[in-house]
Amino acid sequence: MPKANFTEDFLQRLSREPPPAGKKLDYFDKSYRRLLVRHNYGGKITFCALHFIDGVDRHGKPKKIPSTKQLGMWPNLTLKEAWEKSRKFDPQQAAKDARERAATRTFQQVAETWIAEHVDGGERPLRSRAEIVRQLTKYVYPQWSGRAIRDLRRIDVKDLLRKIDREHGPSMADYVLRTVRSLMMWYAEEDEDFRVPIVRPRRDRRSRENRARDRYLDDEEIRQLWHACEQCGMYGILTKLLLLTGQRLRKVAHMQWSDLSKDGVWTIRTEPGEKGNAGAVQLPASALALIHALPRVEGNPHVFPAAHGLGPTSSFTDLKRATDQRLPPNMTPWVLHDLRRTARSLLARERLKVPDHIAERVLGHSLQGVQKIYNRHPYFEEKSEALAKLADEVERIVNPPQDNVVALRRSGRTRRARAR
Repeated sequence: MPKANFTEDFLQRLSREPPPAGKKLDYFDKSYRRLLVRHNYGGKITFCALHFIDGVDRHGKPKKIPSTKQLGMWPNLTLKEAWEKSRKFDPQQAAKDARERAATRTFQQVAETWIAEHVDGGERPLRSRAEIVRQLTKYVYPQWSGRAIRDLRRIDVKDLLRKIDREHGPSMADYVLRTVRSLMMWYAEEDEDFRVPIVRPRRDRRSRENRARDRYLDDEEIRQLWHACEQCGMYGILTKLLLLTGQRLRKVAHMQWSDLSKDGVWTIRTEPGEKGNAGAVQLPASALALIHALPRVEGNPHVFPAAHGLGPTSSFTDLKRATDQRLPPNMTPWVLHDLRRTARSLLARERLKVPDHIAERVLGHSLQGVQKIYNRHPYFEEKSEALAKLADEVERIVNPPQDNVVALRRSGRTRRARAR
């Protein structure tokens, strides 16, 4: 850890120098070892008081562990004020206050800190942030928001999962369990008196292969679903586009008007940390007709706007239930992601003559091996042609051509018999 003579000139020079990429750097004051200056990841300068706490080494022997307490940020806190605050800092009282605060911290307070520092923090925020916040807000906060996190026991976790399992299904209970466990494991590193009340990290013990879905819709089911969507407004159009494009629900639901060019090219947005997607594709005429039938909401850039606010729609459960009510009661249960599998299966039909490697690129599956490194061809024309063939196949299924219906002619003997 470097040492320096702390002066205002030194701080001015430090503020103009970018810190090492992805790192923070601490400087000791040569004349006063209890004060240090931290040059943070984003270039900000923070004053910290250095103190030592009791701990143990890897052999279990007692040792003093260095720790820091943030005093304030420069230049809001001057160097003279930082020296004064570091002299008055009492590490024993600070540790006592920290223990008292930790004893009363609620689950929601810890969750909000975890989201800010772990989910949003770092160079690459988690892509699952929206789903994590949704799970906590909808399923966990109503039960635990006011509970001290230290008071939560295994029976509380079990009761929460039973309720979610009963009302929303076992898969959602598993998703929430993973989120809550990740949060608690993170907090256990901060609070030495907290014990994670989760024994098993996963409830579903089936293998990945056994848990994988293989459901796809046959031609008759596609026909029934398509006609049911005619009565479902915006959600019906969204469902049809999932089948016509083969894209993930999030990509279609978050489509923005600015993503569509005048000639109907859809440039699919790439999110940070995403492995890959279909990129730019020319949408077929049937897909564009569905999109242009939607009204634009002033101030909202999304093709499928939320009922309130400026974001995209996200209310899928109730809307899908309304669609299911218009389908035959004996139809095998299905989910929206099955339409992506259905689209891929249609592309594999022999009469469409779509090569497998093009069909995979239409779905946005990432390339494997050396192709991922060296093959940079966008395959725009090939993907667009595949989507056009997919749209034609869906049209053929939904509205079979009349020449497929063969009228049976009566024999002459039958006509004569009826004439008598």
